[in-house]
Order: sequence, then C-alpha cells, then structure tokens
Amino acid sequence: MCSGRFGNLPGSAVADRRRWLTKACASSQVQIVSLVVARARVATMVYPLHCLCLTIALAGQAPEQDSASSVAGQIRSDKGRPVAGALVRGMGSKVVARSDAQGRFDLRGLAFGPAHLRVQVLGFEPVDTTVTLRRAERLVWKVVVHEADWAVKARRLDSARVAAGGVDSVAFGLVSTDTSTGVTYERFGIRLLRAAVKHSGPGSSRVLSPLSAGQALALALGAAKDSTAISIARALDLVGLGLEGIAARSRRFNDAVRSRRDITLKIANGLWVDTSATLQPHFASWARAHYAAAVRVQPLRVLQVVSVLNRWADSVTSGAIPVIRDKEFGESVEVALTNAVYFKGRWLEPFDSSLTQERPFTTANGKRVATPTMERTTNLAYRRASRFQAVRVPYTAGLTALYIVLPDSGVSAVTVLDDVERTGWPIPNPRAEARTVQIRLPRLHVTQATDLRPAFTDLDVGILFDSTRADFGGLVVPRPDRPPPCPPLSSGVHLEACTRHRISEAAQHVFLDVDEKGTEAAAITSIGFGVRITSAPPPPIRFFVDRPFLFALRDEKTGTFLFVGFIADLRQ
Repeated sequence: MCSGRFGNLPGSAVADRRRWLTKACASSQVQIVSLVVARARVATMVYPLHCLCLTIALAGQAPEQDSASSVAGQIRSDKGRPVAGALVRGMGSKVVARSDAQGRFDLRGLAFGPAHLRVQVLGFEPVDTTVTLRRAERLVWKVVVHEADWAVKARRLDSARVAAGGVDSVAFGLVSTDTSTGVTYERFGIRLLRAAVKHSGPGSSRVLSPLSAGQALALALGAAKDSTAISIARALDLVGLGLEGIAARSRRFNDAVRSRRDITLKIANGLWVDTSATLQPHFASWARAHYAAAVRVQPLRVLQVVSVLNRWADSVTSGAIPVIRDKEFGESVEVALTNAVYFKGRWLEPFDSSLTQERPFTTANGKRVATPTMERTTNLAYRRASRFQAVRVPYTAGLTALYIVLPDSGVSAVTVLDDVERTGWPIPNPRAEARTVQIRLPRLHVTQATDLRPAFTDLDVGILFDSTRADFGGLVVPRPDRPPPCPPLSSGVHLEACTRHRISEAAQHVFLDVDEKGTEAAAITSIGFGVRITSAPPPPIRFFVDRPFLFALRDEKTGTFLFVGFIADLRQ
C-alpha cells in the first residue's frame, strides 16, 4: 500500500498528489511497509510527501540482499608472503574489508555491475582493478602487492643500521626478552643490593654484580647437599629449576655472550684447589662442562697465591680489577672459587662531551657537591611512578641497557629501593613508553670491595658459613686421616666426630666507569671453602640525576641483571 497524509490541501490538489504518488511508487518497484508509512506520518505536517518520497528513493538505491555480489581472495607480497592488515575497498561505496594473518579477505555487499576495487597497505604500492560483477556473483581475486620504492630504501637503510648496531633492536621489535634462555638474577640482585646497603649505611654508595655473585653461588650449589643446597636455590629464587636446570641455563647464557658483537661481555669461573685437598671428580667435571670452570691446583696458604690470583683477575677483567687479594688464605681454606664478569659497551647515542659541565649533586647526607654531568635530549623509554621516575638508556644495538631509577626530590633512595624489592625493577617499554627526555647523568667512577657474608646472611643463607650446619659434601674427596664427612642434617644422625666444609669468606670487587662514550664495568666474586672438624610525550621530560639514585645494567635478550648500584655520593 502506498499512502500519505496531505494536511489541509484543497480536494483537487489532494487528488493530484495521490495520482503522482501512485506512479512514483509503481516506478520505484519498492513496497512501502507499514513502518515507513508510520515514519512518514510522524514527520512534519508541512512537507510530508517530500519526506516519504526521500525514503522511497534511498531504499531504491540499496542493493537487494539476494542480488549483492562479493569479491574474496588472498593478498601476497611479491616474495610470496601473506600480507595481513591490507585495506580492500570498493571505490565509490562504503564496502571495505581487511586481510587476516593469512592475507585472506572477503569483500561483501557490492552492487552488481562495474566495480572499481583498490588494495592499500603500508609499505606497498596500491593495486587497482575494475571488474564487472553479475547479480549475486562471488568473484575470486588473487592480489600480489609490490614493495614501495621508499620502503625498499628504508628497509635497506634499517638493515645497514641494524648490522652496525645503530638501531635499538628492542624498540624496533626485532628482539624481545626471553627469560627462559638464562637466569635473570633480578630478585636476587635487588635483595643483595638492599642487604649490602643496609650494612654499609645509606650514606655510602654500593655497586654489585648479581650475575657474578649468582653464578658463584650456582657453581657452589654443585657441591652443596641437603639443607645447604635448598638455601642456595631459594636465595637465587631458582628452586623450581633444580641444579641441572640452573646449570643448563647458565651454560647457554655463557656460551651466547662469547659471540656478542654489540658489547664485550666476558665471564670466567675458576676453582683453586690447595695441594692438601683433591676435588671430587664428579664436581670437577660438572663445573667444567656447565660453567667452563678452570681447575687449578695451587698452594693457597702461601704468599705466592696472591700474585697468581691477582694476575688472573687482571687478565679476565682487561685490567679493570688488577688486585683482589693482598694476603694468603687462612689455614682452613682448601678450595677457592672465583667468578669474573667484564662488560664494556658504547651508548647507542653517545653524549656530546661539549655539553658536559660541572653541576650540583646532592648526596644522601644532604651535601651539595659539584660533579661533571653529561646531558642529552632524545627519545627514551620513560616511566613515572608514584615516588620515582625510571628511564632506559640503551647501548649499541639496544641489546643491553642501563635502567636508572631517580627518586622524587625529598624521597629517600633507600625507600624506593624497598619499593623495588617488593615490586621488581621498573623496566620501561621502549615500544610503548617512549618519550622525549632531557637527561642529565653524572660521570661515574666506582672501585670498591664488599664483604658478602652479612648480605648473604640477610638472604637467609647464613647456613653457608655455619660450621655446625653447612654441607658441601660434594666438594672434596674425604681424607683417610680425618673423621668421616658429617651426615646430612635431615638424616637426624649425629656423629661424635665428623668433617664438614663451609664458606669461610665471600667478597666481591667491583669496577664501574660511566662516561660520554659508554660504560665499562667488572666484578670478581671470590668464595673460600674452609674445613672444620666438629661435633655436629609532551615537552622534554627533565630527568636530572642530581641526587642519590639506583641503577641496573641489564641484558635485554635474557633479562639478566649484570650490575646493580645504589649511588649515594659520587666522591666515593
């Protein structure tokens, strides 16, 4: 039915309007349902016929459902790879589609007749075609897109920059962190730094290598038994991996860093055995296989051992740490374990030395001291938290980065370190959190030694130093002139006399140098095992490091924490 209301028009005019409307309805071949009529009736009373005819005309232009045509197919690059996210559209209509991960698309609802189709995707030249579609036809279109000239040039330029280490691989999405290929030592490193700061005082700077201390303990784990082994695994936060799992990951990491070209990262392990003892063959072969530990038989209780160990330290750290001992080991020490880590990396974007100038730095004790401070304004991964700011400064190729945590003015760095211990080290994402940052960073030069025994004790591994509980039964071959090895604590067996090995000394020497070109850092962890016979986007963000701060030097491929630091005073 085709009808309408005509208001208060004269009778003859109404008749003329009705005849015109009848013809219009017939020629449009559109049946006007009651909903359309109702809509026309609530329209304005002045021009109701005009509104109704407009509705008829629009309805006549839309293709009928059973007559609509479609085009489906797949989009591939000229190299044969599927292209996802390409826009396919029927020009002159609102019909569009996107290609999926396999490059497939389905463009539905096209009117029959001539159709101009276009495919567009970033980095490729657009593709156009014109087809004639029959009523309800489904056409298959296989599309090949060719890379745009500008994209080819950009890709070649990026490839050259990547090869030269001039691109932040993490920011470009070329590399993502895979913690399953190594041991991160993140939680262990944060807790170790917090414990060391506690014992040295908040007014003293402290720099440590979680990687060096962690691998030294992981190597000692191979000789540990019973409760001692459990305590070490818990301190390293690696209980779930087990001895062999930790060793396998350590080996993969140590093997991988040897082939790195973006940075220099060297790791060395050594076992020094006194002439009075014999290393357990199983432990010796295991340490060689998994940690490339060199086993040397050397008198440890004579003065000559000092020069031997210092020459080794100087060699494995490229001269950064020439001295780790100034006297021989104590009378009870039968085995010494050493681990060395050496790092050298250049900034992805070096600081301009002409911008370096003396600027004030407020120490943890409130004193203002002038120190050479570098400056640069660039895009960096940046995060603002409730009580601190964090920024990521990458080295060549972006596969290693320095993460700096700057407490807000008036907030203690120790307080922020406590927060970090609970929540983990803040790691701004360069892909999602890039901002323009004006960074000022003091040159750093730190050389120090840290007694690890108090810090290890705070990490609940005090058992390592306890002559009545430590169990390193897998370390050396029992001697017939001594009582038998002490039974495990868990056995409940107590002997009147037995032999037990414990850790009698544990220390780490560290070197750190940060300047306009990059960073050089080294650490040597030494552990001495003693024997005891016993009964039982806006304007640039200002990131001015002019007060105490924290830092972590992290390998981005594995998430391993190489060095961590608490800088309270630059004069130390």
